[in-house]
Amino acid sequence: MLTREERHALQGINLSAKQIIWGATGGAIESATPVVRETFLRQLGEWLGFQGEVFHAMSKLGLYPAYDLKTLLQSDVKLAQETLGAREA
Repeated sequence: MLTREERHALQGINLSAKQIIWGATGGAIESATPVVRETFLRQLGEWLGFQGEVFHAMSKLGLYPAYDLKTLLQSDVKLAQETLGAREA
């Protein structure tokens, strides 16, 4: 069983990977030269693979029930409550 801090760390890594993917996508679209575009596309592929690994690890641990909306929302509410509780302590 993971600690709350470990769960939050995994969720943060997943979110960060998603943000990098969005940034690389925008960079590839707006790139001025073919070399820059190819670089963004290569990095995008690498980050997509990494985020997929994080997603599957979280899914196996029951931390990311992406295909069960009710459970996903309940998990988000629980995480928010834990986070708010941790801030009060």
